[in-house]
Amino acid sequence: MSNDPLPEQGRANTTGLPPINLDWAHKDPNTDLPVYLVVNAPSDPKRFDPRGLHWSLSWEVDPGFWRQVNVLEHRRPDQPAPNPRYVYWEGVDQERWT
Repeated sequence: MSNDPLPEQGRANTTGLPPINLDWAHKDPNTDLPVYLVVNAPSDPKRFDPRGLHWSLSWEVDPGFWRQVNVLEHRRPDQPAPNPRYVYWEGVDQERWT
């Protein structure tokens, strides 16, 4: 995979739909919030490249509802080159069940 910047933060010429964004239902409050750097554990803890770990910046916008900013590997057979590519989609929402 090349390290060259892609137009529109990697979204140009991608196929498929972006992740669901529920910003209309759960707005960011107009106040300071704690922001967490989250690094997900590798799928195979015995064999992995530390540079390939998935990370995100996350903050809770409503109780149990988090906004995440991350970069995803976008790999689709019907997508033009470069394929795969890293894509930034904007804030993605996720409900956390605790």
